[in-house]
Formats: sequence, C-alpha cells, structure tokens
Amino acid sequence: MTTIKHDISENDESEESLSIDDHQIMTMSVKELNTLLKSMKPNDAANIKRRRRILKNKGYAASSRHRQTSMVGNLSVERSQLVRQISQLQHENESLSQELRGWKQRYSDLQLLASPIGTVSQSTAAKSNNVKEPSH
Repeated sequence: MTTIKHDISENDESEESLSIDDHQIMTMSVKELNTLLKSMKPNDAANIKRRRRILKNKGYAASSRHRQTSMVGNLSVERSQLVRQISQLQHENESLSQELRGWKQRYSDLQLLASPIGTVSQSTAAKSNNVKEPSH
C-alpha cells in the first residue's frame, strides 16, 4: 500500500500522511476525486493527480503488454497450423501429380494399342504432349 505524503509547511517542519492509497486513487470516480482535491492544498492535489495519471499509465502499459503477448501467442499457433496445412497440401499435390502422370501413361499406352500396328498419328501424339503437368 503506497501512501502519499505531503508537507504541511514549506519548511518541512512536519509531514502528514494522506490516508489515500493507490487502489483508492485508481478506483475513485472523477467526481469523488475532484471533491477530495478541492479540500487540499494545490501542491498536494497536483501530486495526487500526477500519481493517479502514473498509475493509470502503468495499467494501460500492462494491458497493452498482455494484449501483445496474447496476440503473439495466437499468431504463433495460427502460423503452426498454416505450416502444417501447407505441408499437407504439398503432399497432396505430389500425390495428385503422380496420379496424373500415371493417367497420362495409361492414355499413351491406350493410344498405342488403339492405333493400327502400334503407330500413333502425329495429331494424337501432339495432343498428348500438350497436356502439361502442374508446376510446383
């Protein structure tokens, strides 16, 4: 519990501790705070206002750090999921490419069997050569 001290006289003849702790300063409504500050010396009121602003700024900074840490954690999880998904899609792409090569080979074999005496017409061979495999 932090207490705010203020001087009764400017010559430091004696000090009096205000009975306002940090928690009270933070949770007090503006209206309550202003009422309290009106009954104080301007110097003491300024110190309490300054302390309240410092405490609020610390709270905002802590909240921001927490939000940023949470966001980094969420982005890290999302990145891991995307890396796994990319790996799975690359594997699936490779499997489909192999399947496509197999179908092309079967098509070519069927063309050879269907053509008279194993000769393939130039137009049919040209068509089968124009079928492209997807690039990676």
